[in-house]
Amino acid sequence: SQSRYGIVKTATSVPVFDAGKRIVNDKRPEFLFFTWEMSADYLVDRHICNKAGVTNRMLTQGAKLLPAERLQSIREAYRDAKSLPVRYQCNSTNIHEVQAIVYEFVNDCEKLRVIDGIERQPVIIIDYVSMAKFEGNGLKTYGIADFMNGCKKTANETNSSWCIYAQIGRGADEKAMPQKADLSDSKSIGDASDNLILLHRPEYNDIPTVYDPDSEKEVDSTNKMLLRVVKSRDYGPSDRLIACDIKYYRFWDMDHSSDYRDWE
Repeated sequence: SQSRYGIVKTATSVPVFDAGKRIVNDKRPEFLFFTWEMSADYLVDRHICNKAGVTNRMLTQGAKLLPAERLQSIREAYRDAKSLPVRYQCNSTNIHEVQAIVYEFVNDCEKLRVIDGIERQPVIIIDYVSMAKFEGNGLKTYGIADFMNGCKKTANETNSSWCIYAQIGRGADEKAMPQKADLSDSKSIGDASDNLILLHRPEYNDIPTVYDPDSEKEVDSTNKMLLRVVKSRDYGPSDRLIACDIKYYRFWDMDHSSDYRDWE
């Protein structure tokens, strides 16, 4: 998943974690989040904003001004956050330490399955690749290539799913839409990926319209984000416009409402 800073790529994890706590057919994901750009509190606060319907500024600076009913919803959201199946690793590290942590995590997932009979799908998220530590004195490009190849190898060995965040180059701001060639640091990010998604939110750059691939027209960009799937091993490239409300870190399908109970 690729985007420029400020597009809120990290915050897209919020609804993913929320969905992941649900058990379907005796199976659910278990997340290991390498959060190297932000602290774990970042994700927790955004989960609260999403569930309680408050802005991050109000949560961190003005919560005492909120009515009792809203404060109660915040307390409930904090309790809900404790139930999320997420483990955080906050210290930037190299591929060898990442692999060791992942192997231990995958073993823990199997132990949990034995205890309660619920199968866990290990999901590893790295935020973001350029924050990793690279060995040697070579170019950063080669360091990222080695890191990505190590992640790919570990994913194949452990049957785990991986989502690796990265940024695209500043030059993408001058284009109508970001392209695969706009990947920052190394094309190896794209080469090692099964699926490569570029997040495009023109509203962030004060551009009033965004391309809607369904209608094949430019539409109002307010509260919208384009997902550009520029690589997919199974389905091929495609674009999809989704709705978003960045104040509350909410993302949803254009055909539904933000509180659509998709799991039902």
